[in-house]
Amino acid sequence: MIGKFFKDELAKIGIHPTRAATFLFAMLCFLLLSYIISIHIYYVPTGVDVYSHLFFTQEMTNQNSLSGFFVKCVDELYLDYEYPFGLWLFGSIVAKITGIGMYHLSIVLPLIIMIILLTVYYHYAKSFNVSDEPALLSLILLLSMPIVSFSFLEYKTSIFVRTFLVMIIFLMLLKNGDYKIKQVILIIPFIFALCFTHTGTYMFILFLTIIFFILYALLYGEWHRYAYAASASILFVYIIMMSLFSPLHTQYIDKGRILLSVGELISKNLHLPFASELATIFYEEIFVNLNLLYGVLWCVLLYAIGKLMIFLRSYSKPVILTLKSKIGVNTKNKFSAIPIIGSVQQVSKDVLYWPFWLGPVHLLLVGVGIPRANRNSLCLLLSVAAVSLLTGYMTGERALRELEYLFVIIPVFAALGFYQLKTKIESHLHTNAHKFFVAILLVAVFTASTAVPVVGSLYYRPMISGETYETTGLQWLGGIGEPTEGCAGPGYGHIVSLYANKTYPGLRVEAGSQARRYILAYRNVYLFRNSEPFADDLYAAFGVNYLLVSDRVFRKGLGVTYHDLKVDHNERLDKIYASKEYFSIYRYIPPIIQRANVTPSLTFADSAGVLLEEAGGSYLVETDNYKVRIGKAKPEILYIGDKTTDILGAGSIYDYLLITWSGPYSGQVNGYVLQELYYPSVTLGDNQIIYETVLLNQNNTENWATLTVTYTFFDKAMKREIIVANDWVNDSMMNARFTTLFSSPMNYFSFQHEDNPARSRTIYPSEDKVVLDKIKFNSVFMNESTVGLYVEYENTAPYPEMITYAGLIRYLYEYYSLDFSIVKSLLPSESMHMTQWIAIGDEATAQRNVEHYTSLALYPYPRGEIPVIVTSRMDSLGTIPDEAFTASLAAHEELNELGVLNYTEAVSMLQDTELSEDRMSELLEHGAYIIGYEKIDGFNMTLQEEIIANIKGNAREQYDIDLKGFMPKGLRYDLETIRVLADHNMSFIMAKKILPPIDIYYQEGLRQPKLAYYQGSETGVVLLPISEPQISGGTYFYSDDYLTAWKAVIDSVIENEGLCAFLWDSDKAGNPEHINDTLNVVEYAKNKGMTFTTPYEIANHYYSLKNISAEVSRSSDDSKVAIMARNDNEKMIHGVTFKVELPRTAEYNVKNGKIVRKEYSTTKCIYYVSMDLDPNEIKEVIFELKS
Repeated sequence: MIGKFFKDELAKIGIHPTRAATFLFAMLCFLLLSYIISIHIYYVPTGVDVYSHLFFTQEMTNQNSLSGFFVKCVDELYLDYEYPFGLWLFGSIVAKITGIGMYHLSIVLPLIIMIILLTVYYHYAKSFNVSDEPALLSLILLLSMPIVSFSFLEYKTSIFVRTFLVMIIFLMLLKNGDYKIKQVILIIPFIFALCFTHTGTYMFILFLTIIFFILYALLYGEWHRYAYAASASILFVYIIMMSLFSPLHTQYIDKGRILLSVGELISKNLHLPFASELATIFYEEIFVNLNLLYGVLWCVLLYAIGKLMIFLRSYSKPVILTLKSKIGVNTKNKFSAIPIIGSVQQVSKDVLYWPFWLGPVHLLLVGVGIPRANRNSLCLLLSVAAVSLLTGYMTGERALRELEYLFVIIPVFAALGFYQLKTKIESHLHTNAHKFFVAILLVAVFTASTAVPVVGSLYYRPMISGETYETTGLQWLGGIGEPTEGCAGPGYGHIVSLYANKTYPGLRVEAGSQARRYILAYRNVYLFRNSEPFADDLYAAFGVNYLLVSDRVFRKGLGVTYHDLKVDHNERLDKIYASKEYFSIYRYIPPIIQRANVTPSLTFADSAGVLLEEAGGSYLVETDNYKVRIGKAKPEILYIGDKTTDILGAGSIYDYLLITWSGPYSGQVNGYVLQELYYPSVTLGDNQIIYETVLLNQNNTENWATLTVTYTFFDKAMKREIIVANDWVNDSMMNARFTTLFSSPMNYFSFQHEDNPARSRTIYPSEDKVVLDKIKFNSVFMNESTVGLYVEYENTAPYPEMITYAGLIRYLYEYYSLDFSIVKSLLPSESMHMTQWIAIGDEATAQRNVEHYTSLALYPYPRGEIPVIVTSRMDSLGTIPDEAFTASLAAHEELNELGVLNYTEAVSMLQDTELSEDRMSELLEHGAYIIGYEKIDGFNMTLQEEIIANIKGNAREQYDIDLKGFMPKGLRYDLETIRVLADHNMSFIMAKKILPPIDIYYQEGLRQPKLAYYQGSETGVVLLPISEPQISGGTYFYSDDYLTAWKAVIDSVIENEGLCAFLWDSDKAGNPEHINDTLNVVEYAKNKGMTFTTPYEIANHYYSLKNISAEVSRSSDDSKVAIMARNDNEKMIHGVTFKVELPRTAEYNVKNGKIVRKEYSTTKCIYYVSMDLDPNEIKEVIFELKS
């Protein structure tokens, strides 16, 4: 009945098929119906790779050009976009024209492509000199090949290009008679389309045409023109296409490595050493270097090989005929012994399943059909088998992808085999029993053949594509949150993009260390308790907002059971969805990101448009000079470079902090990777982001330090500040070693200290570390080519004094490591403030871009002064001997005569016996500035509170002094001291001793005033350092030469804008053995332009600068610089000073400011311009080039 129906319907349109052809057509329709029914029942995309292809198709649909697509992928840091884009382009065109969505496109388009392929394949099969019946049968056998049928409805490139592949072979195998250029011209468009659609298929057709051409010449002694023309066309089209579409080149370079493996295999097993060398030359010069000349040479070589094969065939023909006549070979069955299946069995054990995927029935029929093959089909069979089986053997796990190409020949040969078998059987059918047995056998064969696509479509397809409860849950997730949020679950991939409208985090995860970190993080979150830090890392480093839990996750993705999961115990995750089939969705509870009006103290008009933009799990800053991505929850640089190139490649920048202790905590140690910490507080401004956290001890049971990381983005460069404060441990000194580690393709670097000559190094691929120590530098330039990464340190902390570098040879590509460290010891409440400027470009440009911002700064001291503080100590005015007090006054008079009108005296005044109004009056008459001086070390907070309250009260009541400063006896204090001082409105403490500078040591970053910290917050107390040596104390490196040591301190202070605070007990300073040194050093300081002042004036001015800000605008040629200064204090601030570097060759007029000091370098003139600012006043200072 079915056969009659189809026969009648075909007759209506003028087709009169035979009964057998009608039956075959009915079978074909039945198979097609099984695919269509499966689509109707399970209207979901098929396969796993389909989702990544749909994602990029959607991205291409959203753009108006290919260039726009690639720019978007670079901007978003996508990793898999450098892939042949033919399917994405075609799909996006269909979507744009029809308006069809990605979901429906993934279902409808593969079905249409399948129908087109079947139509082409029918005519392709007929080209092998077969009738309609074998051609129809070949379509049935094609649809029933397991390796083909399971993927027919998948939206992926290897399926899309099947039609291109069949068309190229079809056109190549047309009559090999007179050469027709039109035939070659028809092949070329399909080659072009194939080249930018699928790498593997393009390489297959290249190797296939070459082997086919050589085998045809060897077996038949004839020149196959179209195979040679197709091979040459494929080669030159590749060179042209890769030159036009360079992003695709990486795919071909990577996949082309199989050439090297095949060359080595042939060279080793066939003892042909030239095979390996030839494969290497072909790969490097054609696949990698796109050398057109080598393409021509290869065509010439192929031509020569073809001629050689024809010569060998003609020479061996008489010998072969003689052998045939002697051994009696039956030429009618001359091909029946070719061991097709046997050749497969001779491969290693892990490929024993190949016959199943190719179809056991198909392979049996292929063996039977060989005698009916013509020249083209037999040569094609051998060529396809050679390429597919060999590359399948070489690729291991990817073998099935290579075997899939056998679809171009197995169905045709199997159809030939069926009719060959049918002819043989019919000649032996003499009884009805025989016919019945044969009919049963044929039914079994056809049932086995048709069962595969039916079972694959109706049973396995939903298992591959996802269960209904999964898609339901993901669609629910698509209704909440934002599309930029990341959703992760091992085994899901881009499925989340289609159903949940969320971003797949793996899209941006680089292979190597990034991938290992990603896998480690999610495995720990799923499988272990106390995995909160790993959940933080998934969010901060990879943008994971949601985690999926299902059978797919723990069975396929993790390889565990449900009972192994510990994700419910993670306090950072909130379960927001659950279904009875155990499909759950967890949402990460992110740290609170506060939007605040935070700005740096200096802003620049040319950076007004620089803003932090949301970009998934990161923030994006892009200017004309650089582009950078910063993690939302962690201060991790995810991308840094220009608009198209990440200068780190697959590398990274990491910061490592090592904390050890001196004092009661001695022996305790902990290390921290700043990019892997949890930051509970993140503050976001327009061009600034601030991360804050508390560092814990190794057991995570005690707070140790406060860490603040601040990024500020300007137009030409970015600024990175890292502050570590010893503000939790009460009575131990922290030893902080801060190391910045760079991993990148950059193998050249140079480093420089100030204006000294730069020193250059090359990093070679060797993992033996090279250490450069006993050096000092404040700038580093790293590069692979002309453009590189420039890092410059400010003198807010000691400069790095060591560089370590090495080549990383264990990676696929050459990468290099470079790191440098800063070391500083911190007393309680003290902080280390490390400041880096980072710029991209060639070295001169990057350095100039940083200088654009560092050449203008708010000077920390009033009126541009270089301050000197001279401090003395008296234990008790009431008990000090008259001789000692008189000596002290005499020393003060000596200093007064030299112009030192401001000096400081630290005086004990706790007990009534320590008080003396007369002696205090004498000190004040000599111009002394009084600060408190008491033992406070070893006392608890209550006792310290009493001490500070008493000395403040005594100073006010007995001496009418408002005590503002304090020096602890023995210069020893603890963290609670700072809290007590802050509570009593004390402005400063003088307690830390700094050794005198020697060579490169104890120079910058040590003598600046610093605000004291207490448990995560800045206080109003300023830490003022004391420069050693003290009179009668050790001179350290200077062999009792106080004068030289003090001069070294003064020189260092002037060079590094530090504070010179000497502790000279006045009774000792006036001694004959020291008086000359003290007077000489005073003269030395005065000659250097230094100003003697009080600690309160420095501390008060320094603290007031917190509320001074300025906006700077400057012309490109520095002909005009405008500084709009603002005072947000509630009091007038005197002597606010800006330091401005301008060209030395020019002279400037200054308006609204007073030039209080000028200094000159080789190329620069440094202006110190001072002004007074009323409360909340805004004043503009203008530098204009003199005409």
